[in-house]
Amino acid sequence: MTGQSQDVGESGQAIQSGRDTIIQNGLSSEQLGQIISTIAAQVPAYTVIAREVVDERLQNFKDEILKRFEADQSARAEAFRDPDFQYVFHDAQNAFARSGEENVGAILVDLIAERSKSPQRDRMTLSLNQAVEVAANLTVNEFAALALSYRLRHTRMRDVISVASAAATLNDKVNPFIDNISREQSAFSYLVALRCATISTGSITLRDVLVRTYPAVFMRGELLERYGPSWAELQSANLLIPSLHDHSRFQPNAIDKTVWNDVAGRAGFGQALIDSTWSVAEGTLMQQDEITAAYAPLVPRIADAFEVWDNTPLKSLELTTVGIAIAHAYCKSSGFEADLRIWIK
Repeated sequence: MTGQSQDVGESGQAIQSGRDTIIQNGLSSEQLGQIISTIAAQVPAYTVIAREVVDERLQNFKDEILKRFEADQSARAEAFRDPDFQYVFHDAQNAFARSGEENVGAILVDLIAERSKSPQRDRMTLSLNQAVEVAANLTVNEFAALALSYRLRHTRMRDVISVASAAATLNDKVNPFIDNISREQSAFSYLVALRCATISTGSITLRDVLVRTYPAVFMRGELLERYGPSWAELQSANLLIPSLHDHSRFQPNAIDKTVWNDVAGRAGFGQALIDSTWSVAEGTLMQQDEITAAYAPLVPRIADAFEVWDNTPLKSLELTTVGIAIAHAYCKSSGFEADLRIWIK
């Protein structure tokens, strides 16, 4: 910050043109626009021809920021009073001035809005700071890899209770990103180099990801007598229902083991029976070829998802908080909405 000084009246505002822009009162849209323009003026000098392009990009970025802060009531314009926030915002402006790519701009706008909601210096704030720094250095291949890993491994929709809802969720998680996944090892090594992810020595198949996240919709079901002598009691309590895939067989009436423990326990059944019943049903979880056959009519890209997951480092990719922040922002372009603090605490 430079050594400039200004005298400001009680209801006035002070804008200083050094590294930081300090606002002393509440921020209107007009005032926020003035601050953004002041910070934009600090973007490094370019040649005359390049400057025209830069100025146009900075204006577009300003317009998108203003629209976001006006539309998102949880975004805090007061964050522009904070020197650290201004520093990060300056980096975002500079990054978009250099890139100009629409998807990069959208991600940076979202990251800035999320950053404005974090006034404390915590893991969320520091992760978002790094995410702004890194995002402009990624291509659509890296964005897609982060997003697909994030949606499949880190998000769970509670309304997946039928084949139709499972298919809709799979389409939502896979279709926006599958075509942009790179098969090159370097794409994943690049994510590691930029601190977005690590590549584990272990791996998890997409089949295992799916059946662990949404077991109920991937059960073939079992004959009633296989559930033991108490099957009639379980059925009469509506705890065993026809399988979603074969109505001649039955499965627990719960979306996962946690819910099953709760509903069966509240119905008065002992834990031993609860566990054994779930174990029988768990033995009917579909294999990859069965999942593909069952869902391909409703999820046309399911086979492609298995192929790209199991034949690239996606199966071993572990996202960092920076990678999660970027993936979360990128997924919003396909309509995904969730509080980032679910994953970064």
